[in-house]
Amino acid sequence: MDAGVITETDKLIILGTKILKRPLRSFAPQPQDYAKVRKKRYRAIKAMERYLDRKRRTYALKARLNEKEVSVADILKVFLG
Repeated sequence: MDAGVITETDKLIILGTKILKRPLRSFAPQPQDYAKVRKKRYRAIKAMERYLDRKRRTYALKARLNEKEVSVADILKVFLG
């Protein structure tokens, strides 16, 4: 995985475990793969957090707001807008 790049596999792991509440073990084909899958999910979530933080700062600067006044929903509205 390139730094900050989220793959389709990463998306499926995040959606499956965080949204659908499936156990992380179900994404590890072999028991020895569990730690690798757990680390992959952790890195993907951190990459998403860093990306959203950068977008929040950019949005706040453009809108002349304090960064704490900008929610994730505000950022998503811009993307989906």
